Amino acid sequence: MDEATTPKPSKGMCEPWSLDTRRRQFARAVSTLVSAALLALTTGGSVPSDQTGDLRIIGSRAMSQTVDDWTRLFKRQYPNVQVRTMLLGDGVAAGALASERADIAPLSRPLADQERSLISSAAQPVGIPVSSRVADPRSERWAYLYVARQTDAHSQVLALAFVRTALSPAGQARIAGGFAPLPDGQRNASLNRLARL
Repeated sequence: MDEATTPKPSKGMCEPWSLDTRRRQFARAVSTLVSAALLALTTGGSVPSDQTGDLRIIGSRAMSQTVDDWTRLFKRQYPNVQVRTMLLGDGVAAGALASERADIAPLSRPLADQERSLISSAAQPVGIPVSSRVADPRSERWAYLYVARQTDAHSQVLALAFVRTALSPAGQARIAGGFAPLPDGQRNASLNRLARL
């Protein structure tokens, strides 16, 4: 066909391979993926086990044995997800969250106000209690997994699946060190909070 016989789109319509059409198709695909992930999370569904990606965990050295056990449990269900952990201490967690180097930050205590001030208000992480502290009765009662808010949707889905693993009966059975499983009432409250994310 020569240019004279090629049909022209009518006014207001996009050519089949125009930039606008491709953008709309891409946006529709992303929207579908995000909607499916959110539906799975809010209905208590699980992430497909063939999921791939990276999950970055930076935080408490005190929780290292428990986080390692949760990672092994998580990898059984999601073998294609690369989990990278760096458990140097509670103090590195806020910096890792603020600089977007962590998807999850395990802490043996809540984030302090001074640490929260390092993180923009739009990116404030959500702390979910995952175990009880038993070593020091004067300290905060819970240990937390803080989930970063600024990560992409895919990393967020993986991070929430990791927290769900930690709160599962099998995950709670693997808590070690100076920590103990959550009481049932707090575990249910943590699962409800997780479902709202």
